[in-house]
Amino acid sequence: MTNEECISEMQTYIEKHKDRHQDLETALLFDAITHAINFMKRFSWQPIASAPRNGTWVLLWSKSGYAIPAFWGYGEDRGHSWFVHSSHGQYAYKSKDKNWFTHWMPLPPAPESEGINNG
Repeated sequence: MTNEECISEMQTYIEKHKDRHQDLETALLFDAITHAINFMKRFSWQPIASAPRNGTWVLLWSKSGYAIPAFWGYGEDRGHSWFVHSSHGQYAYKSKDKNWFTHWMPLPPAPESEGINNG
């Protein structure tokens, strides 16, 4: 079962049964399922067409089978494009294949550890 199918099944179950049980234990279970659905949606690969085009860094999946952090931006020499970071600095990604990137997902949050600057 794919993540999308799992999410759909859980959402269908909640919609079908949400009004049948009023006890606290069941309400907490439904809240947990809803939380799981939201988590799976957030950290699942999504079609590239739904990727944010507002400068937000995301993780992109390419046809060649690798993931790369990038953001959608505008460069005078490139126009609107995905920008990735290289050892030479940021650069725009342009390919003859406009569908080179197929999926995206949000970047995970930074680790919360002492000694790590998250800001």
